[in-house]
Amino acid sequence: MNKECRFCGALKWKEEAAGMCCSGGKVALASIDEPVEPLKELFSHETDESRRFLKNIRKYNTCFHMTSFGADNIVSMPGFCPTFTIQGQVYHTIGSLLPATNTQPKFLQVYFMGDEEAQVNRRSEYVQGLDRNTVQKIQQVLHNHNILVHEFKMAKDRVTSDNYKVVIHPDRVPRGEHERRFNAPTTNEIAALVVSSEQTASRDIVIQAHDDRLTRVPDTHRFYDALEYPIIFGKDKRVQF
Repeated sequence: MNKECRFCGALKWKEEAAGMCCSGGKVALASIDEPVEPLKELFSHETDESRRFLKNIRKYNTCFHMTSFGADNIVSMPGFCPTFTIQGQVYHTIGSLLPATNTQPKFLQVYFMGDEEAQVNRRSEYVQGLDRNTVQKIQQVLHNHNILVHEFKMAKDRVTSDNYKVVIHPDRVPRGEHERRFNAPTTNEIAALVVSSEQTASRDIVIQAHDDRLTRVPDTHRFYDALEYPIIFGKDKRVQF
């Protein structure tokens, strides 16, 4: 890739069309914020901890994702290098804010266990072989900076009963801004508290207070990726890294 766009600086192959990156300078993206520490150091590839983190970044994301991966039909293919084949549609599902009775917290529910040490223990149980200290660092960053986590906590703290659900509307954006600009969470604009009997729209993400069922996250929802990849999607209006 030795051909550089004179407008945006994108590197392209020799035969690629001139305007496919920024339409000849007509499209200008906002600059991407640097990640906060210690995530910035973990992404630097300059320390042993950073290199271990990047080598196992999928496992670390699994520790913190709020939704789970699913498909219509998954066919396992055992052997020396086990793989699996997906047939049909890939989708993400989400559970309730709090676990059902006599069940262990998982995915989004781990964020509400209260005790920081208990959260690290739980994450280390279902994704083994990771650096406990690194898990603790990432956990602290997400609790301090991830807007989705903040909003879910606020929703949980505002009610005293279990007769509610959290609804994330697909098209709500800050006042005066274009709806297509925001693909990552923005503060105070994502969640609404409604009682369980109220109707919701088909593209809403609906999270019950207590439930043992999983519901699909609409793949057209703008927070579809932010819920699955919280380490990448950051604290404000844009993808963080």
